[in-house]
Amino acid sequence: MSSIWRSDRGTTMAEILIVLLVMGILTTAMAKFFVAQNRLSHVEEQVGFMQKNVRSAMEVIVRDVMNCGSGVPLNMGIDPLIPGNGASGSPDSIVIMANFDYQYTTLFHDEGPDNNQHVMDATGFYVGGLLYIEDFNGGEFHTITSITLGTAKGDQITISNPLSRTFYQIDTIVSPIARVSYGLSWTDPDHPSLVRGVKGRGAKVLANNIEDLQFAYILKDGTESAQPADIAQVRMVKIMMTARSDKQDCEFGGDGYRRRALESLVKPRNLDL
Repeated sequence: MSSIWRSDRGTTMAEILIVLLVMGILTTAMAKFFVAQNRLSHVEEQVGFMQKNVRSAMEVIVRDVMNCGSGVPLNMGIDPLIPGNGASGSPDSIVIMANFDYQYTTLFHDEGPDNNQHVMDATGFYVGGLLYIEDFNGGEFHTITSITLGTAKGDQITISNPLSRTFYQIDTIVSPIARVSYGLSWTDPDHPSLVRGVKGRGAKVLANNIEDLQFAYILKDGTESAQPADIAQVRMVKIMMTARSDKQDCEFGGDGYRRRALESLVKPRNLDL
């Protein structure tokens, strides 16, 4: 009669139990290893996306700030840069006015005080945007209410208010001016968004998971201001942005979000002219 601790093939029950125990330990260890590797891969993916996200957003803001004031002369009734200082550490905002694409056209003929202006080419102009018309005697801004292409007198741009005086075809330039704004949206509190708005064209999310946005302004005398009283004194704009991961990680600590801060110092090319 064989022992109850020995199989018919000669392997003891104790040996079988030991083998099963070792296999269980190895299986558990492998499972934990793969879970840890999967978590690490997920974290690296989130961090990489977060860094790419904040850098891409910063590049767009830098480009717009750099072009601030293009085609928008100072002391003409509209500030090319409008700071919005968030109170008590809240996110800031900014409004930038510029002819971003450096487009312009000329009048089809002399234009007097009227709402309908006829230009050679209305490319770059859009409803809700601004029109800047100037000659050697100065200029003025107007909001565009409609555009009709290919009339008998060129392209017709209708503005909200008539011109204040006569502009002559021979020495007049007409330019499209865009009003671009940046700010944060907390519509989804778990995923705050950086929003880029264009007057007349609406607003679009530029980047998700941006939780803070700050601006500081370096003035002509070298001092720094969060709310400059005179835009003509601004020489550089400091942009500070903080992004966070898309999801929380309970093992990371704190509120579980990983964060990356990015800062850029930009010289608007047209403000000190």
